[in-house]
Amino acid sequence: MCLEGNNAPLSIRYLNAQLSSLWENARHCAKDSGADARDIKSHEYEKSKYTRALAQYQFFGRKAPKAIRSTDDFLFYAMFGKPELKFICNHEAVLFLTVQEGHANLDYNKSTIPGVKVNHAKNKVVNGARAAFRVEFSRSNLKGRDSKIGNLTSKHVIQMLVLNIESAKLITLKGEDNKSLSPDVKEALHFYLHKYLEFLVHAGNHVLFDLPDFDDDKYQAKIDYATYQDNSIDLKALCHGITVHDIDIKEVNDSLYFRWQNAARKAERPTDFLSLCLAELSSAWLMNSVIDRHFFIRFGVPEVRALCGREVILTFDIRNIAFFKTSDLENERPEAVYADWTIAFIIEGYSRGRLKTSHSRFQHCSLR
Repeated sequence: MCLEGNNAPLSIRYLNAQLSSLWENARHCAKDSGADARDIKSHEYEKSKYTRALAQYQFFGRKAPKAIRSTDDFLFYAMFGKPELKFICNHEAVLFLTVQEGHANLDYNKSTIPGVKVNHAKNKVVNGARAAFRVEFSRSNLKGRDSKIGNLTSKHVIQMLVLNIESAKLITLKGEDNKSLSPDVKEALHFYLHKYLEFLVHAGNHVLFDLPDFDDDKYQAKIDYATYQDNSIDLKALCHGITVHDIDIKEVNDSLYFRWQNAARKAERPTDFLSLCLAELSSAWLMNSVIDRHFFIRFGVPEVRALCGREVILTFDIRNIAFFKTSDLENERPEAVYADWTIAFIIEGYSRGRLKTSHSRFQHCSLR
């Protein structure tokens, strides 16, 4: 990965290491202040609640009741496991949150009532619940020079990743051991977790430092999350229903299929080469190009998959590809023939029904 020039995996490891350390600090603080932290009106509670944010959260609504005898008196109480960030593309990440232990009260709609008394019978245990939120992010930095650091011919850069947590969208919410939650519990937990995300912003946990940049600027680090393949990410689940500039990807794929089908029919009676290129491609058709190897390709149906609202994966299904010594493809026997290849490109931008291929990057080539 380092030799390929993409520092995305290094960045992801660095960001998650920070989250892990901050969570460890929060967990230590939660234990140190007492697991319940019930004296919510005390100065000590107010002083430490942000430090405990990644590990512990209590929600009591608009105004705290007069007396808190146990954590059951909160509308929502949770001790969280270690959070984790996974990156889908260069605009969105997925934040995973796990409730190690806690409860969610079904009367979440009463949270606007000042000092509401919690009906304990409505408390539902949510131990082991795991949520995945899609979160947009942006990059920011602080630049300057400090003689103590050295390398004064270059700017010293503190790079930051800013998570837009408040607009996060819930993608999956499961119970312990990936079991389904009942609709009422899921609805309540969804409400409380969004309140928790707002709290994380107040606590400052939405900003993380990225890889340090205090060198002499001879080498520029490149970070491209989209082309880094994390096999643990289920893109089908996490990217389901995503539109690109309000365009449904199904409509794009339906159009591609229709055009591919027309091209495949025309291949039997070709009129012009451009009309065939979705179904077939020959090196002999490439004008004003230097060809090291002559080839002929037959394509299957191309497919577009959305990563986020601005980036897509364009996949070409190569049914077979043949290589030749000369340009006389009709009369010459191929040197080599391969079948069932998949080639994918990351494309950023979709405008007026056109993919902006000028902003594309090669992602991978694989055998099925």
